[in-house]
Amino acid sequence: MFKKKDALRNRSRDLQKKVNRWHSRIEVVLYIIFLFSLSYYNQVPMWIILAAFCIVYQRFNIFMEWKFARETREHLLAVIFFFFYLASIGVGTLLNVF
Repeated sequence: MFKKKDALRNRSRDLQKKVNRWHSRIEVVLYIIFLFSLSYYNQVPMWIILAAFCIVYQRFNIFMEWKFARETREHLLAVIFFFFYLASIGVGTLLNVF
């Protein structure tokens, strides 16, 4: 029983771990660009900026996991999250949340 709980804790740490240091550095740059674009492009609807960030960020994440950690098959989970994010943005746009 304790081994199962410990395995779950280790699994959650593995999900936060990036493939390599370039992966984490480029993600920080993408976050900075996203925050800058939120404040700079006031005329563009927020859902467009959010969708663009989601597409770029998730596609980068999928590529890095596919290229450098293919044996873990985490890239398949990232593909599912990619479609979930796009569906969430689409539903939010239809409901005028943004």
